[in-house]
Amino acid sequence: MSLKTAASAPIAGAFEDVLTARPELVQLSRAWLGGYSTEVRVAGREVFDSLTRTLAPAPPTGAPELRIGLWDAAATGVPVPDGSQPYGVRQSIAGGWLIRSPDRRWLTHHHPDVDVWVDIAEGRLVGGVRTRRESIGWHPARPLQTVFIPWLASVGRVVLHAAMVVAGGVGAIVAGPSGHGKSTTAAASLAAGFGVLGDDTVALERTGDAWVGHSIHATVKTRTGTARLAPELESAATSLSGTWAGESVLYLNEVRPECVLPSAPAGAILLPKLSDRTTSEVEPIRTGPALAVLTGTTLSLQPGEVASGFEQVSALADDVPAFRLHVGRDPATIPDAIASLLAKLGAA
Repeated sequence: MSLKTAASAPIAGAFEDVLTARPELVQLSRAWLGGYSTEVRVAGREVFDSLTRTLAPAPPTGAPELRIGLWDAAATGVPVPDGSQPYGVRQSIAGGWLIRSPDRRWLTHHHPDVDVWVDIAEGRLVGGVRTRRESIGWHPARPLQTVFIPWLASVGRVVLHAAMVVAGGVGAIVAGPSGHGKSTTAAASLAAGFGVLGDDTVALERTGDAWVGHSIHATVKTRTGTARLAPELESAATSLSGTWAGESVLYLNEVRPECVLPSAPAGAILLPKLSDRTTSEVEPIRTGPALAVLTGTTLSLQPGEVASGFEQVSALADDVPAFRLHVGRDPATIPDAIASLLAKLGAA
C-alpha cells in the first residue's frame, strides 16, 4: 500500500461518507488561519461551534486557500477509522503521535480523541473527533493546535508562543514563557479597545524586511489569580472545568468582535516581565537577549529543519526592535505604554 493510500484513504473516505449520509448535520464557515482564508466544513454542531468560535472570521468570497473537514463520530454515527499509521518521522505530542512523511507532504496526528490527516501540498485537513473528553487532545481555547502549528510551519510561517496586540494599525508581538504577563497584556489591551490576534500563538510571515503577524486562535486564556482582568472582561470570561479547572477563556468573537484582527504588521517585540512598579514601562533590549527569548518560544522548529527555522527567528530579531515590558501593578497602564511605544516607532 502506498504512503498516500495508507495516509488518506481511511479517514478521507469516512468523511466523504459522512457528507453523503448526514448532509443535514454539515455546517460551513470561512475563517482566517495563519493568514490563509480557510473553508471550515464540519458535520456536528457542537464540534463546529467549538472550533469556529476560536477562529477569526473571514468573508466567504473567492476560493479558500486551505480547507478543513471534520466530523463528530457521536453526532453522525460514523466512526473514526483506526487506519494504520504511515511511515515517517514520529513525535510524541499531546497524548498522541504526530507523524510527518519522509517527503514532507503528509502530516498525521493520531490521538485517542481525534485523528487528523493533512495533505500539505493541497492545503487540506480532514479529521474525525471520537470524543472531546477532558484531555489535552482538544483544548477549548485552541482546538487542533497540535496540528495547526506544524501545518503552518510547513508552509513557511514562524509560529511563536506569543500574543499579539495592535494599536494604530501596528502590532506588538508579546513573547515569553508562561506566567510572565502575556495574557495580562493581551487582556488589558483588549479592555482598552486594541486589536488582538490572540494570546497563545501567533504565525509570522516575512515580507521583504518586514513581518506580518497572523491569528491562529482568536482567544485569550487566563488562569485564575494570574491574569488581572478588567471587571467587564472578568464577567465575560468562560470558566473551564475538569482538566482545565482554574482556567478561563475569552472568546474574542463573542466578547469583543470589533477587536478581532486576522493579521497586522509587526512593529515591535515585547518581552513582558511582571513587576512591582506602579505603572507599566518599556525599555529597549539588545538583539542577543531578545533572540534567546524568541528561540525558546518558537513552536515551529521542525525536525530536520532546525537550522533554517533558527535563521528565520534570527531574521525576526534583527528586523523588528525588541523591548522589555515591565508589567506594573495596575494593568490598566499597559495599553498606554504600548501605544506610546508604537507611536514613537512609527514616527521615527
